Amino acid sequence: MLNQMAVSITPSSTSKKILLIAHVMGEWSASPQQTGLFIRRVVGTDRVTTDLRPTVSGNRSSIVSDFNISHHQNIGGTMETSSFIYVDEPNTTSQVTYTLFLVNTASSSNSINFHFNHTKDDSNVSGNERGVSTLTAEEKG
Repeated sequence: MLNQMAVSITPSSTSKKILLIAHVMGEWSASPQQTGLFIRRVVGTDRVTTDLRPTVSGNRSSIVSDFNISHHQNIGGTMETSSFIYVDEPNTTSQVTYTLFLVNTASSSNSINFHFNHTKDDSNVSGNERGVSTLTAEEKG
C-alpha cells in the first residue's frame, strides 16, 4: 500500500462519478517488469471496502496500471512510472477514500521494495532523480 497515495472525496449525489487521475514515480529494487497498481475504495464510517481492478482468471495479474520500465536492467538509478485515469461510480453521498496499492508478481516479491519518489540508490549525483507523485479525485456529472 502507498499510504502517501490516498485521497478522499464526498460526492454531492449518488449519481455523481469520480474521476481519478494518478501518476506514481519511484524505483523497484528488482523485477520492474512484473509490477503495477490497483485502487482500493473505502466508503463511509462503515468502511465498506472494494478493490477496483479487473476480474482475471488463472494466474494473471489484476492491475489498473503497470509501471513503465524507463531503462532496462538499470536497477538503482532510473525511476519507473505508472499513470492512469479511472472513472468510478461509488453510488453514495458518504465520504469515499481511494488508496493506491502496489503489485509485484515476481517470485521473490517479499524481498522487493518500492522507493517512492526517488531511485533505489538515491545518491547525490545528477543521474539519480527524485520526482513527485500525484493522486487527484474530481466529481463529475
